[in-house]
Amino acid sequence: MARPLWVTGFTCLIILLIAPLLPLNATLVLAGLGLVLLVISLLIPILRRQRVLWAALLAAVAAFGVYAGTEILCYRPLVGLDGRTVYLEARVMDREADTVLLEVTGGEAPKGSRIALYENPETELPDMYSLVAGDFVLTAKDAQGLDRLVMKASGVSMMAWCPEYGSQSYIETPGKATWNAVFSNMRQRFYHTLTAYLPGDRGELAAGICLGEDEGLSGPAKEAFHVTGVSHLLAVSGLHMSVLAFTLLALLWRMRIPECPASILTMAGVLWFMALVGFEVSVVRSGVMLLILLLGSAIRRRADSRNSMGFALLLLLLSDPYCAYDVGLLLSFGACLGLLCLYPWMRFHIRKRLEPSNQPSPELLPDAPAAAERPPFWRRGLIRLADALCVSVAAILPTMTVSAVFFGSLSLIAPITNLLTVFPSTLLTQLGCLAMVLEPIPFLFPVCRLLLMGVGWISGYLLEVTQWLARLPFASAAMREGYLLLWLPASLGMLYLGWRLGKAKGLRIAFATGVIALLCGINLRNLFMRNVTTIAAVGTNGDAAILLQRNGHFGAILSLEEFDSVNRLGFLLEEYGATRLDFLIVTGGEGNALLQIPNQLSDFLQETPLFYPESDPAFARLVQWYAYCMPIETAQVSFWQGDTLAWQDGWLRMTLGDTRVLLSSGGTDASQLPEDWRQTHLVVYTGTPPAHAGAITAQTGILLCEEEDLPYSLKAIPRTAYSVTAVSGYEQAAVVTRGEGDLTWDAWL
Repeated sequence: MARPLWVTGFTCLIILLIAPLLPLNATLVLAGLGLVLLVISLLIPILRRQRVLWAALLAAVAAFGVYAGTEILCYRPLVGLDGRTVYLEARVMDREADTVLLEVTGGEAPKGSRIALYENPETELPDMYSLVAGDFVLTAKDAQGLDRLVMKASGVSMMAWCPEYGSQSYIETPGKATWNAVFSNMRQRFYHTLTAYLPGDRGELAAGICLGEDEGLSGPAKEAFHVTGVSHLLAVSGLHMSVLAFTLLALLWRMRIPECPASILTMAGVLWFMALVGFEVSVVRSGVMLLILLLGSAIRRRADSRNSMGFALLLLLLSDPYCAYDVGLLLSFGACLGLLCLYPWMRFHIRKRLEPSNQPSPELLPDAPAAAERPPFWRRGLIRLADALCVSVAAILPTMTVSAVFFGSLSLIAPITNLLTVFPSTLLTQLGCLAMVLEPIPFLFPVCRLLLMGVGWISGYLLEVTQWLARLPFASAAMREGYLLLWLPASLGMLYLGWRLGKAKGLRIAFATGVIALLCGINLRNLFMRNVTTIAAVGTNGDAAILLQRNGHFGAILSLEEFDSVNRLGFLLEEYGATRLDFLIVTGGEGNALLQIPNQLSDFLQETPLFYPESDPAFARLVQWYAYCMPIETAQVSFWQGDTLAWQDGWLRMTLGDTRVLLSSGGTDASQLPEDWRQTHLVVYTGTPPAHAGAITAQTGILLCEEEDLPYSLKAIPRTAYSVTAVSGYEQAAVVTRGEGDLTWDAWL
């Protein structure tokens, strides 16, 4: 077998993508069944010669076994502590603005477990490497399906906070720094240098590209990178690692250093950079591949790229089976797979059509040598442009399904955006890392400043390009429906099968079949979703944006203190394919943020009535700018098929057929509401829940709040009365109803 590690690693990835979707008992049964089949295949000679078969069976047994063992020994005992107050001894492993990552060293939770401790009001989070001991309330994050799998892939299974609001129930003692403290301090120092010299999104973007630290990047900037299909630039990945490694290797060769020592020094540089950015999953995968490639160069043996990728997958997946659902790993693996398998095929066929034939002319003598025809300048430029497009398309095609599943949309301009941004981002990486090396040397700081100036220019260019392209109406397409998520990988498989069976003719037949299947799916979806209302909610920085959709009609509700919710509502409208809003309700906001509504949503506000609370003086300026404003206190609102909404003391009530929805927007006391208002099907809390939230009877609820306020906001809601889905950051919750008092969560998994 030519590539045993490739077969084993790829099989492990497929199995670990399937295993979390099965009951735990089923994974144990499948592990045993795979072991029996492996023994049978080794005993029967005709099967023993099929090395691909027994390599795949061995990988399946290992993957199912490792997953089941991790679930039984690590995850299930920890989740069993959900909602309990327990004594823990832990070490602080990482720290962000409002969260620290604890690694349990003793107490009532399994050792080695990682728990996210959230900030407590009026107290301070422990310092890096500190030892903490005390009582903590543990809870499993309110995430289901795919969100739960992504959370487990990040290495955090539980959240923790102190038992009493505003108290600190643990003792903190200084701890000894770990071996990687020097790299962590170096990363933080350069991060502060970047953000101090390049304020705002330019510095945060540079830190994201060079160090993987993009937490401070603004929401609209992140959304623009996502919509244009270049969000991979915000994380340190194989692209950055390869650029830095081969730049260093070329520099060493220029210095006349022999191949073997140059490869060893480059391997040391790769290890240093991996430690600097914190051994993230995408960094480890690409780092291992580069190390194997450089090791082969050092010992004068050529490494196989697919085997190297399979070995990297094995190292990652068998050490942590949950990382199969790490978005960075899947995107990085898919891009590498496309570059290794698709790009050579695409490049060959493109060049065959663009390059002139080198065959000799019939007039030449038989013995005369054939002179190769040199293409003209314009043709050479066209060939290079086609090569660049092939690289971009080959890297994007295998990742389309991952992007559709995890992000709910698919960028349609990603190849063009990659052409415009990948090379500048690699140049930014080189300049930024060189500045990082020179920054500690005092007399070279002027050179560092010049390099940082170039980094700032490139960061500004990347921000401008992505934000301009993200505003195009065809920038992305929504992929939120199940039939689309099935159609996309099936169509890619059909195209491949059509080419293998019938070359160009088979490709055309497969393409036509895919288009017919898509049209049938769209028509069936429109038929079954007729008169169904979708309620999509998103919360950003304490704001809230809610979109209602039925039969191609749209309405929206906004509660905003900053600009983020206006931008996010605009992206929601584009994601769901809206062209205009039938109505817009704004329940509260600051004056400057309110004025962003006609600026950012002008394309959707075509004679759209806007309802606002007249008692709020912040709306005075908006009324002057907007021609269709009406006070919500006195308005009798009826929309679509006789649905109504009413307003009372910061509470908004909507009736969608027989389905009742209650929105808390600054409501002071739930017990003061009329009885029929408190009996609802869906309740949506924006920001801090109101007093006496237990007076509300509902089927389910949505909580929109900031992530640091999440534990305390959840404590204010009686969790035993009805389930509550918490949404923070740029997460999204969606509920569908037929107006019969029914509610169904709009989820993929």
